[in-house]
Amino acid sequence: MKTYYDVTLGKKIKAGSDILNKPAEIVFTYPNGTHSNFNYPFFVLAWVTDDCVRLSSTVMNVETAWQGANGGTLTIDTGSGNLTFPVKNFTNHGSGTLVRPAFRNAAGGAAGADSSDTVLDQVISDIPWQDNFEIGAGVNAVTGSVTGSALKSAVLKPSQVKKSVEHYRFVQEESDLDREIEASTSGKYNIEGVTVTGSASYLSQVQFSDLSITLVASYESSNEGYDEPDGFQLTDAAKKLMASDPKGFRDHYGDYFVAGARRQSSFLAIYVCKSKTMSNLDQFKASLGVEAPEVFSQEGSARFKSAASQSSIDIAVDLYMNGFSGTPPAGAPWSPDSILKALDWFKANEQGVPSRAKLEHYSALDPSYPVTIPVAPAAFVELRTLYSDVWAIRSKYASCPGVYRDSFKKDFQALDNGVVANQSNLASDSQMLRDYQNQADQLGQKLEQVFARMDFYFKVKAAISQEPDRGSSNEENDGGQQVWSYGFESYPQSPAVNIHSQTQNYKNDWEVGHQSHSFQFGPDNNCLIVGWKVQSNWGDGTNGSWAKASGTILLSNNSSISVTSNYDRGLDWSVTIDYVDAKDYQFG
Repeated sequence: MKTYYDVTLGKKIKAGSDILNKPAEIVFTYPNGTHSNFNYPFFVLAWVTDDCVRLSSTVMNVETAWQGANGGTLTIDTGSGNLTFPVKNFTNHGSGTLVRPAFRNAAGGAAGADSSDTVLDQVISDIPWQDNFEIGAGVNAVTGSVTGSALKSAVLKPSQVKKSVEHYRFVQEESDLDREIEASTSGKYNIEGVTVTGSASYLSQVQFSDLSITLVASYESSNEGYDEPDGFQLTDAAKKLMASDPKGFRDHYGDYFVAGARRQSSFLAIYVCKSKTMSNLDQFKASLGVEAPEVFSQEGSARFKSAASQSSIDIAVDLYMNGFSGTPPAGAPWSPDSILKALDWFKANEQGVPSRAKLEHYSALDPSYPVTIPVAPAAFVELRTLYSDVWAIRSKYASCPGVYRDSFKKDFQALDNGVVANQSNLASDSQMLRDYQNQADQLGQKLEQVFARMDFYFKVKAAISQEPDRGSSNEENDGGQQVWSYGFESYPQSPAVNIHSQTQNYKNDWEVGHQSHSFQFGPDNNCLIVGWKVQSNWGDGTNGSWAKASGTILLSNNSSISVTSNYDRGLDWSVTIDYVDAKDYQFG
């Protein structure tokens, strides 16, 4: 779940800075000259005042790092360079539905009298190409709808300079997924951002948890420039309508026109790496090092496969190709080896197709045409937050264990289908936008609870190896009161894990011979044991011994633990069983 923060800066943000929806990080500093060991990741959601921004983060309890700090440094990655600001104050606004104050617009204008209008950018570059785009088509910034063309026909000049690049990156935490979403779905205003297109379809396959990570490997061959004509001209009818009725022109042709198309061929492989134990996954990641392996090379692929084999990692591979001619190889189910063969075929048959678009505002053709629209900048910030949340929910829902995915199906479809169907209304209908954001917050929280419980479940599973053997005697000694503890009695990492406890005590005075007692719990199908503890309430070495009388206790619904006194002695023992509701932990 995202948590929201207001950060007061030690210097003003320059008007017109491109900071919204950009990744950022903070390093805190302390009076003794030290700084936080972790660069905390954020996204910039809003520009509140000229020296205050609102950020979101999926890292829990960042505010604990601020405690005792006397400042810090905020660095915003604008895509074309970094902006750095000193941090003066850091305030937690919690999680869940975000209620924002008035915001500054993109040009840096103050919130207030003109905060109900948005000043549109003159040019929007590098947004995903939509299926219904064509050169000259109109685009409405508020509804996202594509209209007919207001322009005369023009001859395109294709870009001739091409380049190719390979990228490899791991997705192993929420901030990594946020970056994938931002790179693949980045739109502007209400243009694009939520519709599943070829460039973003892979996001539903990405998985990460304490037992899984995803390697994303991509090869892209693209034109450096856009296919575009030397210039555009309005048709006579459109020019007349613009002059006489600007609102009517906008209703008919939108705010922007598609001015250019950049062709690209893309080959994207998704390697979902799963382990049965956290230690094996840690070993796998350590063997690969910090940098993701270059799996599109023979050497890198061999190293990746070897590391997976040595750490008992299961690999599932999916492939997404776009921009080619001919019939692609049929390699499913894909493997690291068949991916290499498919890549060779793809490079020999790549044929770029429109992948990214450049939009120009109609004021480029007539400077008198208004560049403002009667929608508050805050609405588009809220809209982007909703779309990002929907993409994250799509990914988590797709990788959610089946029994829980089925239970969330109705809520997921209502959110996903509703947002897509009502995209054209969301920017102008604040109540509808809030309603869908509430739905997204609630479903996102439910999904996060499932994954938190799943991580906990497998941590308990890893602890099973620490249990003593059945029947193995454990003697109390005279070193003071002794406790033997296994599994978990608490889990502060997530409030979704609610652990219950039951303690049984047995005490008896001296009798001739040996005394014994059996502590029983369950069987109870409603309970799943996640921890247990045996305590000797004496500490003088005369309390006897205990033994596990049942099989594996952790992740079962019953236990049997026996205690036995020394000869002609009494005894005093306690057993505590920690358990969770079994219905919430169906991960076996």
